[in-house]
Order: sequence, then C-alpha cells, then structure tokens
Amino acid sequence: MKKIFIILLALINCSFGYGQGSGGGVGTWRYHLPSSSVTTLALVNGYIYAASPFSSGFLDTEDFSYSSFNKVDGLSDIGINQLKFSPKTRQLIIAYENGNLDLYKDGELVNVNDILRSSAISGSKKINHIALDGNQALLSADFGLAFINLERFEVRRTVLNLTPDGTVNPIYASTLNSYKDSIFIATEDGLFSAPYNASVNLLDYNNWHKYSEDEGMPLQEVRGVINFNDTIYASVNKDGVYKLHGETWERTELIGEGEEIRSLYVNNETLLICAANYILKLAKDGSSEKVKHKNIVEPTAAIFDGSGALWVGDKSSGLLRVKGGSVDFYNPNGPVTADCFNIYSYNGKVLTLTGGYTRSYVPFYRTTGMFELKNNRWSIINSGWVPGFPYAVDFVDAVYNPSDRNLYIATYITGLITAKHDGGFKITGSEVFEPVSSSDQVRVSCVAYDSRGKLWVGNHSVPSGKPSLLSKDLQGEWQKYTFPENDARSPVQIVIDDMDNKWIRLGNAGNVRGIMVFNEDGNQRRFFNASQGGLPNRNVNCLAKAKTGEIWAGTNEGIAVFQNPARAFDRSFEFHLPIYEGFPLLNTQVINDIAVDGGNRKWVATNNGVWLLNPSGTETIHRFNASNSPLLSDLVSTIGINGETGEVFFGTDKGVCSFRGSATEAQRQHSDVIVFPNPVENGFSGEVGIKGLVRDAYVKITDIYGQLIYETRANGGMAVWNVRNYDGQRAKPGVYLIFSSDAQGEETLVSKMAVLH
Repeated sequence: MKKIFIILLALINCSFGYGQGSGGGVGTWRYHLPSSSVTTLALVNGYIYAASPFSSGFLDTEDFSYSSFNKVDGLSDIGINQLKFSPKTRQLIIAYENGNLDLYKDGELVNVNDILRSSAISGSKKINHIALDGNQALLSADFGLAFINLERFEVRRTVLNLTPDGTVNPIYASTLNSYKDSIFIATEDGLFSAPYNASVNLLDYNNWHKYSEDEGMPLQEVRGVINFNDTIYASVNKDGVYKLHGETWERTELIGEGEEIRSLYVNNETLLICAANYILKLAKDGSSEKVKHKNIVEPTAAIFDGSGALWVGDKSSGLLRVKGGSVDFYNPNGPVTADCFNIYSYNGKVLTLTGGYTRSYVPFYRTTGMFELKNNRWSIINSGWVPGFPYAVDFVDAVYNPSDRNLYIATYITGLITAKHDGGFKITGSEVFEPVSSSDQVRVSCVAYDSRGKLWVGNHSVPSGKPSLLSKDLQGEWQKYTFPENDARSPVQIVIDDMDNKWIRLGNAGNVRGIMVFNEDGNQRRFFNASQGGLPNRNVNCLAKAKTGEIWAGTNEGIAVFQNPARAFDRSFEFHLPIYEGFPLLNTQVINDIAVDGGNRKWVATNNGVWLLNPSGTETIHRFNASNSPLLSDLVSTIGINGETGEVFFGTDKGVCSFRGSATEAQRQHSDVIVFPNPVENGFSGEVGIKGLVRDAYVKITDIYGQLIYETRANGGMAVWNVRNYDGQRAKPGVYLIFSSDAQGEETLVSKMAVLH
C-alpha cells in the first residue's frame, strides 16, 4: 500500500494565504469554485469542516473566520464526498468521489489510495457514508463495503457485489447495533443485516439477511440506516423512516409519505433527519422538532457545535448556522456554479462566461450569465442580480473596446449585450442579426475590435445568403457581410491581426471547419483547412495572436502557426507546423485553447492538462496536470490571463483554478512598480515578483552597498527572483535595491525590498 505523508503547515496555522479569494506570490495556485453547495460536515476541535464535490474549507465556530481546505493547501485530491471525525483516533477522514482517502491529524496528512488504485473494483468507487467502530472505519460505497484500519492506514478487507448473482449493489450507509454483534447496511436493493464477528464471512452473500415486506421493510431502495438510542432506524426515500422492533420494522410518523430524505445523523444525543426542506430533530425521550427556514432548501448534513448551535450543509444554500431562531450564512466568496465556457480579462478584471454549446454547436441553454472577479471578489452578472441587465441565455464571448470603453458580450441564444461605460445596458437581437431558420434564436458567437475601434461580431447558423459577419463603427453604424461560401456561415471566433485582417474560426454541426481570413478592404478572403493552407486537421478549436503578430491555431492534432499575416492572401504562404523534439508541436494532443501572456509565451489547454511554451514553442517551461499540480482536471477547455497580475485562469470540467504566472503586460515606462511579497518572510520558498516594468526590461538586484546579487530579464512586464544569489545561496537578511533598464539602456531605481530573518 502506498502511503504519502504531508505536513499541512497551513492547517496548523489556520491560515491559507493564497486560498480562494486572496492573492499570492509567483508560482502559487488558487481555486475559484462554488461554495453555495455543502454536502458533508464534520466538527473537529471547534472547527466546522464543510465540503462538496466542488469546494471545501473549515470555519472557526468562535470568530467565524473561514479558511480553504483543498488540494492547493495540501490535500491529495479534489471532489470530497464524505467527512467523518474519529474521536478514538483523533483523525479527520476525508473521502473523495473517486475512492481516494486522506486521513488528517495534528497537521499530518496520510493518503490511503488502495481503493482508488484497486483493479478488482470496477465501475464507480464513490464513498457514500462513513461509520466508525473504534479504530476502524466502515466505508459504504457504490461497489460495496470497505473496512479501514485508521491506525495502520490500511484497507483490511472489502465486501463487493452483494447480490445473489454477484452484480453490483451500491451501499449507501452502514451501522452497528449497540452490542456491536450485528451490522446493517442500506442498499439500492433493500436493507440487509449480518452477524458482526470475525467468524462470519461478510463476502458471502448467503451470510446476509435481506429484510422483506413480511418483516415490515419495503422492497425498494433504502438510503440510510443508523443506530440511535439503542434502536436501528432506516430511511426509505419517499416512504419515510422505519425503526426496528425486535425482528420486525415499523414505519414511524417522523417524516410524511412522499417526502425526500437525504441523510441521517446522530449528534449531541439527537437524531437529525435531513428531509426535503427542513431538518427533524428527534430527542432520546421521543420528542421531535422541525427546523425550518426559507434558506434551508436542500439540507444534506447537520451537526451541533459545542455551543449548541446547529450547523447545516445545504446543496443550494451552502453552510448555515441555526441558533436562537436565526439562520445565518457562512459561505466564502466565489462563483455560484463550476460552469466555465470561456474566460476573458480586461483592466484587471476576469470574466468567466458560463454559457456555451456542444461540439456539435447545440446550445447549453444556461441562464447563469457570467461571473466577474474584481479586487479579489467574485460577483454574478445576469438579469437576476444586476438591476437593468437584460435577460439573456448562453454567454459565450466578451470583449472590452477601449475606443468607446464599452464591454460587449456575445450570447448564443439572445444576441449582443452592450454594457455601457457610463452605466446602462442594451441588447441587440433580430433587428440587426439573423436568427436561426424557423427560430427566434439569435446566435451571436464571437466579438472582437480592430485598430480603428470598429466592433466585429460573428453571427452563427445564419440561413444561406444572409450575413454572418457584422461590424459597427464608433458612430454606431452597422455594416453586414454576406459570403457565398457555405463555410462562412458558421463563425465561432474572431482574432484580428496587426493589419486588421479578421481571422475567423469556423465550425458547425456538419463538415464545415477550418479558418477564413477576411479583410473588408477589397473584400479579400481566403480559407484554410487540412487540404489547403497547411493546417494539420480541419477541426480548429482556437486561435491566438502572438505579441510578435503571428497567428497560432490549435487543432485536434496539435498547433499550426501563420508567421507572416501581412501575406495572409498570398497563397504561397501557409500555416507551418512548429517542430518540437523532432515532431510537430503537440501533434498527439487535442488543443482546446491557446493564450499568450505578457512575455509572449503560449499557454496551451488540452485534454491532458496544460503546457506553457516559450515564445517560439521550442521549449516547455511548465507542464501541469491533475497528478503533478493542483490543476483541478486534465480536461482544460479554456484559458484566460489577467495581464495586470500575470495570474493565469484555467477553465476545466470541474471548475476554475488559477496559477500566478511570471509574466505581465509591459508598461510603456516604469510606473507603479510592485514587489510581492515584500518583505520576504523567513521560510518563504517561492519566487518574488517584480511587476510594472517596461517590456522585457533588464533587472538588477543589489544590496545597499551596490554589490550585484542577481540579474535577470522580465517576461513582458514582470521579473522574478528566487531570493538567492548566483551561488545558489539564500540572500542574507537586509534591504535590497532593484534597478531596471529599458531597451535604450537607461537604468532606473524602481523599488526596494526587504529580506527578513
């Protein structure tokens, strides 16, 4: 069995400096995940741990401060499904959807990945419930039961496929009776019990007793079972709560027939039943009380703290505290959903657009709108949250036009939204754009602006003979462009080069793929695909313009580059395939997105993680995947970069995360130079960032006597220093001076920094 020990210093100090909603140093990560859903809770030493498959954290029950608790902070995985604290071993058991386990105690984390790695278990390894028996944990899972020795960090045995024919029977919960001589399990196929001692082989289906209707138990799915007040209770979803009397079951009147029952908890000598939209508290004397409130919508977990307050985990409302008749929210700031189709950044803000369409360009019909990260706070932008904002469906693209200072948002169902710089909103639909045939859907798919401030808009799925490309000048006049080629009716992305050529990525549900380059002066256009123009594959998934002007295209078979856009209409010039280690660049990868940072480096999103390439694509600077980094998932669909901070945002199928990169957009002259962190604390092991520099500046770091300690060159507008000198030794405590010189060699003292003892 593989064991991994990790010391979580952040947990010991109860401080997660670069967690959700904060900023951090170069090379650090953070998650931007929905926190308004909580599915499991645990109370550990005065802290409430709350988690869902999306996010997780813990809250101090005295001062209500919240800290993140996820893979960035040292956990081994993402997607927590169950939490359980063992009083016997003083461990917090963390179970993930994929069967992985972490055991945390006193700042030390042990990973137990036997179930995750097991080839004997086929199908889902999701753990649905954790029960305790001394130093042993009983895990109820989609595959069966697993028994974990918490002191030896090992799986003692597993019980698989409890059916007569050996097929899978998901187990939702387990419990022992008060004498610990019987075990009960709630399963998809009903309720079972068996003797609980070393002489009974629980792997043998014949040693289990399935309760029948004659014994008072319905022959249907049983979702929960628990021992409370020396009595076994079982929840039959939509049929109520049953309790065992001797050898037979009787239905109680605790929960009405037809009501949903999500979970059963025993805490503080109380049975807590999480029902449809309330929690039922059953005391040992048989008295009961409903805890109901408009904000308790889908309760999934409940637990008392030391003060007697009831904490509730709710799938819709997040983490709630109920005490004295009041219900309070305790959710960290973050997006409301994990959906992310596109990421766009401007003026230090980051937008995640949640709409989109399938690979066949069928709309998702999402009404969430988009989320904006500004000053490290997320906010929702849609008609339900922003007064005056128009109702719209499937936000897919956005661009800020500095010429008129308006933000334009493309929606795949409703049209084009203009968020005006002086306030107010406008939506433009079928009065300008062509709707889909026999439909009122106006599929605005992409937006861009050119050097003259003209806005360019793609209109997808237009009927034959109708304009698929439109432009609007600064006077508000629209110009429409109709193309005879069928291929041109399906624009999905527009990238404009330094000659104001429009590189338009094409795609529809049929065979139309590739790129059209267009210039309205002379009505010039040219098409590129796998059979003409040099692309390696007709499926072009993304376009990007390099800082040096080249057009990069990501396809289903790697990357192609058009090096001289000034010759876009010269048919002797084609896309070429960069060669990396003797092969076309990433030719075995599906390229989903390419983003260019301030240092002209290329961030590449694939189905197998992320690559950071040098400006020419001939070297790999970083290679991130879910195994070697806190990246949420290997499936990365979109990348956005905050040019002011260098933070790179990754949209994955499991939500959004970000990495503080080492390149920012350059300044025309040195201004507002920021050094972070400053001062450098003792024990800091990352890299110091110096941003606000001119493009590719030369940077020298000296001590206060002028002795050169280190020199480097900026990536775009940011340089980094690992706080070491040329001999690899850590810089001595003291004050250091930072000098920067531009292309003309003019050197300027730009900042100071301190390295502490």
